[in-house]
Amino acid sequence: MVLLKTILFLITLIIIKLVISGGLFVRSLFTKTSKKKIDDSMIKCAACDTYTHQSLVIKKSGRSYCSEKCSNT
Repeated sequence: MVLLKTILFLITLIIIKLVISGGLFVRSLFTKTSKKKIDDSMIKCAACDTYTHQSLVIKKSGRSYCSEKCSNT
């Protein structure tokens, strides 16, 4: 009798854990899509004053550069 109660209790815990894990997985699918938004900001190069897309900017010593050549000047 005790064994049956223990098995039922463990099955209940496993089901609860699966439901919670599934809910967290579904939530993570929706939050990842919002993080993929692309920022279209343009950053001004500290050396040559050229504007470059934020994804291509090279940061060095707290400044933003458009290329390796500008970052080494």
